[in-house]
Amino acid sequence: MTKPSNAATLPASFEAMVAEAAYFKAQQRGFESGHELNDWLEAEHEVHALLSETSQPAVKRARKSTKTSKSTAPRKRGRSNGKAD
Repeated sequence: MTKPSNAATLPASFEAMVAEAAYFKAQQRGFESGHELNDWLEAEHEVHALLSETSQPAVKRARKSTKTSKSTAPRKRGRSNGKAD
């Protein structure tokens, strides 16, 4: 028996992730009817975004995160020996 490839198992995993995310969206709303399609579509969008973000190489993710974050540490100016000029 051959082991299924990741590509063959991805749709089932993707669908399960979307179903779970849609369930939690409905739960947060108190399972009010009439929003099922919207919950599902929003969940699909979120899972696609999550999977595309995690499929990027680690270096690319690190560069992306450093571009958006700014250091709050003050920059040193002048001499670092503590003496006045």
